[in-house]
Amino acid sequence: MVLENGMSEADADRQLEQPQNYYEVTLVGRDMQPFAGLNEGTWKDSTSVVAKKSKEKVSPENVHINVGPNGRAVQGV
Repeated sequence: MVLENGMSEADADRQLEQPQNYYEVTLVGRDMQPFAGLNEGTWKDSTSVVAKKSKEKVSPENVHINVGPNGRAVQGV
């Protein structure tokens, strides 16, 4: 939300201080071709996010790759 100017960074920090069970992160862009050869298992095993303040590393519990109507073009991860 901070990236979309939906809230201030201070508000985002306050919200993140409250314990959450799950977070959802979506990756989209104009050119998703570099991600076409990867599968969900590869993403799950090789990606993580790191908390800015605590430096805690969190690996995904689940990964889903959205493909276009042709069944190949990646539209989002």
